[in-house]
Amino acid sequence: MNAVAIIGCGFGDESKGKMVDYFSDPTTLVVRHNGGAQAGHTVQLRDGTRHVFHHFGSGSFRGAATYLSQFFIVNPFLWEKERLELDALGIKPKVFLNSNSPLTTPYDMLINQAIEDCRGNARHGSCGLGINETIERNTRPYATLLKDALTPGFRQTLEAIRAEYVPYRLRELGIKEPWGLWQARLNSDELLESYMLALGDLLWHAFEIHPKFPSWQGSVVFEGAQGLLLDQ
Repeated sequence: MNAVAIIGCGFGDESKGKMVDYFSDPTTLVVRHNGGAQAGHTVQLRDGTRHVFHHFGSGSFRGAATYLSQFFIVNPFLWEKERLELDALGIKPKVFLNSNSPLTTPYDMLINQAIEDCRGNARHGSCGLGINETIERNTRPYATLLKDALTPGFRQTLEAIRAEYVPYRLRELGIKEPWGLWQARLNSDELLESYMLALGDLLWHAFEIHPKFPSWQGSVVFEGAQGLLLDQ
């Protein structure tokens, strides 16, 4: 088996997506092994076909399969959006999921966005996808892994996160009470329903959900999510 690792040594924008595309073919498995949907790797073909890859491996145009490892943070909202974009281009990648991958909830995203809003002119420039909030929550009793989404009580888990964890976390971050629009978003049952539908899309279209690396006979390309100078 041939294995190639694509690593950016700066702050991003090092053409990682282009290099993954270069090393990929239909026998390739592209492994997303760190970060999450905040990574945006652009690939543009000679005919002008273009896509910014977030969840799917940047070798998808070449027919490569994707593996999201247990170190990749899965976001069902972004997954569904990107799958539909690729579908419109006629691309239907085979995707393997690790059942132990951290799973972002809409509440991680809302906490992230609310805190960024509070910073005003001192904003960090966060993408608002709840990456750090997912990691932080997963160190606590309210952790969610992809395998938890396969259980019948997962909706109740989300409701508990909304009712119990979110107020605690906001107070921890210095927000005593969400205001106006943020409170409405947190309380929205429509948001919760949309998330459950996106999660269903993820589980339905996954080729395989398993706690171990998939059996693979071809080459493997490890696609780094960000430049080393941005990595923790």
